[in-house]
Amino acid sequence: MTTQLFTRNQVAGLCLVTPATVRNWQQKGILKPSCIINKHPRFSSEDVIALLNNAKPQVNDK
Repeated sequence: MTTQLFTRNQVAGLCLVTPATVRNWQQKGILKPSCIINKHPRFSSEDVIALLNNAKPQVNDK
């Protein structure tokens, strides 16, 4: 079975965040790239799904 790989922009779109946030997650070790292609990180679908499953919803108490 082939793993689907996502770019930083694709992960940002799936997670409804900016690409800068995905970069921050990468730097903090929250989301690690599965490989580097042409000096750009690629993230596996399994890792992105795991990230989304562990995400806590944001609540605005205003």
